Amino acid sequence: MPRFPSHRPRPPPPPRGSADPSATPLERSIRITRHALPLIVSAACLTLAATACTNTGDATHAATKAPTTSTAPTPAPALSATSARDLIRHYSQVNNRANAHDNAPLLDTVEDGPLYAMSLGGYQQDSAIAAKNRKPYKPWSYDAATAHLYIPTFLPGTPKWFAAAVTVTGTAYQTLIVVAQQPDHSWQMVLAADLDRMPLPRIALDADGYATAVAADGTGQPGFDAGRLRVGITDNFATGGKNSGSQFFTPTPASKQQTGIHDKDTHRLGTKGITTFAAANNAWNTAYGLKTTGGGALLLFTHTHTQTDTVRPGWQITPGPDARTWLNAAPRQSITDTFTCNDAALIPAPAAKAQLLGYTCELTGADGTPVDRTPPCDPRERSEGPSAVPQPRRRAARQRRPHHRPDPRLQHRQPHPRQPPPMGQPGSRTVPGRCRTAALGRRHHRVDGPSGPRPQRARTLRRHHRGPHQ
Repeated sequence: MPRFPSHRPRPPPPPRGSADPSATPLERSIRITRHALPLIVSAACLTLAATACTNTGDATHAATKAPTTSTAPTPAPALSATSARDLIRHYSQVNNRANAHDNAPLLDTVEDGPLYAMSLGGYQQDSAIAAKNRKPYKPWSYDAATAHLYIPTFLPGTPKWFAAAVTVTGTAYQTLIVVAQQPDHSWQMVLAADLDRMPLPRIALDADGYATAVAADGTGQPGFDAGRLRVGITDNFATGGKNSGSQFFTPTPASKQQTGIHDKDTHRLGTKGITTFAAANNAWNTAYGLKTTGGGALLLFTHTHTQTDTVRPGWQITPGPDARTWLNAAPRQSITDTFTCNDAALIPAPAAKAQLLGYTCELTGADGTPVDRTPPCDPRERSEGPSAVPQPRRRAARQRRPHHRPDPRLQHRQPHPRQPPPMGQPGSRTVPGRCRTAALGRRHHRVDGPSGPRPQRARTLRRHHRGPHQ
């Protein structure tokens, strides 16, 4: 709060009994009266100085009064560039130690928000895999020395954060990350989006090399609204971008990937069922914006969507290994997977369409409807539909000799009627009998990189906490 100068104290009155003792009472009373008159006039001048008093001494005092110093707060950088690089190195070290043993409390010291939720989703998927079947974790790290730092300036009391464009050491793939200061003043990574064959945006920097944060909720510029971009991304999955997807975005490799997922996955069950995409409850509405050199903005945000696979009566879905931690291996009539995704979009100008630079998704939940009734499975039956009639045995099979034994090499050509199909195989197949299982493989997340398949990772889902490019 600014400090105002205190009022100037009035001069003390003359001491009592200072009059000349030799003067007569009348003279003393006259002197007192003459002395009191200027005091009354001065008091009136002090009271009416703004309207009628033009005392020379007051005018001189006003002219020589020192100007007041402005106490308005000024923006300051969130942190120094050296501290930002140290935080990136510290994150890589702690992240590797946590991932080696799926140590969620340790990871919680360097991650928060949607990124931490995505990492927990990966840990939950690991819990459904026997330890002997897990692939050894390969440590990785962000190259802090070559990171492009975007450190905004903030007014006191404003939540602080910074962004950076980083690469995994030994690779050329770019990732945009956001590190935010928490209420306890610790710094934790909250968002990371992989760029998909798109160049880095040109962030506007001041003379000292600091960036400018912009509101990403449309309050500053209606075009800089992460909320409507979430709607457009969901439309890319749900309709192939026929509605708000094409209205809000110009085609980029990342947006084409999303529309391609719709075109491929919505028809992969064929006549056996249907696949749909929809928006899900998004618990992380905080978005981050940076001003670009062309007057536009880079927006970094999170969206959540679902993918639901539903099969027709007579079919059932066996959950894949990624979803078994939530669903176990019980067959389902439908399965709804929830994905949390970090997105990066460039808006060249306030009124221009956005360009989706990249996104990273992770499975963070699953739910399903159990099968109402499991039809009887008979190896003598062959059915191609729910109403198919079982076929009788051939008469020739009854005329076999008692000592005849079938060729043991033919006993395992078809799996057992109640044996679930192998996991990890896309599509579905029919097994003997009327119990048919749609074995759904990996979900819709990307596997291929800019120039063909990327290096093999532990799983095909793009799990950021496992390293985006392992």
